[in-house]
Amino acid sequence: MEHMHNVMINTIDYVGPHCGGEREEEKLKNSIVELVPDLVPTLEMVTQGQQQMMAEQYNVSCDGSMGVTVIKEIGKLEQRIEELEKEVQQLKGGMINE
Repeated sequence: MEHMHNVMINTIDYVGPHCGGEREEEKLKNSIVELVPDLVPTLEMVTQGQQQMMAEQYNVSCDGSMGVTVIKEIGKLEQRIEELEKEVQQLKGGMINE
């Protein structure tokens, strides 16, 4: 059901004033409300503040800079892998010399 909530919320965000006006958005919201009564509170809850909380919880950001965070993390991991590979080479070298 969680996935369905996301789909519904994204649909409502997409159909805004820029493509058909407020009436279309309201009509869509009402039709969804008729279809899924338990979705109403969820729609009302997903505010900027909650998006921010979710973003912090999952270590991403609402403004699309999620990619930057991911790239930084990958960079850190790659650096750590290189360090470990060097250590392994040193250990192997030490074993051969003994």
